[in-house]
Amino acid sequence: MDASSHLKVMYRRLLASKLIKSLTPDTKSLYTLKIAASDLFKGHKASYPSSVPLKYNTSYLSHQDITIKEQLFDAKYLDCGGHKFSLHCTKYDRHGYKARQRIIVITEKGCYLLEPGSFKVKESFNFRDITGIFVSSLSDGVVVIKLQPDTQNRGDLILETLYAIELVIKLGFYANKLEHISIVTTGSITHDKGKGKMGLITFEEGPDTLTSRGKTGNLEVVRTPTLCLYNALTCHTPARYRWKSVAYSL
Repeated sequence: MDASSHLKVMYRRLLASKLIKSLTPDTKSLYTLKIAASDLFKGHKASYPSSVPLKYNTSYLSHQDITIKEQLFDAKYLDCGGHKFSLHCTKYDRHGYKARQRIIVITEKGCYLLEPGSFKVKESFNFRDITGIFVSSLSDGVVVIKLQPDTQNRGDLILETLYAIELVIKLGFYANKLEHISIVTTGSITHDKGKGKMGLITFEEGPDTLTSRGKTGNLEVVRTPTLCLYNALTCHTPARYRWKSVAYSL
């Protein structure tokens, strides 16, 4: 290698070093999560490539929702730990699979599912209760959170969001359970309905996009092969939320 090539390598390393040293702790944490998502989802989840340009955020709630959350949730649940992540999602009932709009809030100690508007806690669980976090290999946004059986026999949680990859990686990271994340390629995920009953979620590609209870009684998830997270968000995501990833070692 000639002197010019050596200098180019040294210059690139200098720029990378300056960039790393200039990162705030919060920004470095977001890059760490992005790298973890790459290690887990790249080549395994169809929607992953289109999620790469999207910047991770601590919340996807509106300013009005954040204000109401601080008044009705944060002030009441002072012992739940600091806020880590929040967003709107769809929660499917374990029996009948009725879709309900929810806000999921991840704190330092656990997760809370809130009712939009009232911000009333509908369900909650500690990180230690998580036994598995499952997604399919397709482009859907369904996330199944498997929980240890409790005295209420609630069963597992079935959620759906456009930000499934970010939700999964942050939940696994903050719960210290990244190794509990599984990407299913068999076309189905079983879930606990509670009280010893089991349910089935099936995944397939098709001409339509839907998530609903099928004639078999199972929750059927169908996605077109071309549907992806970035295409769904680009039209209404502000430019400040889009970014280009920078590859470097932390």
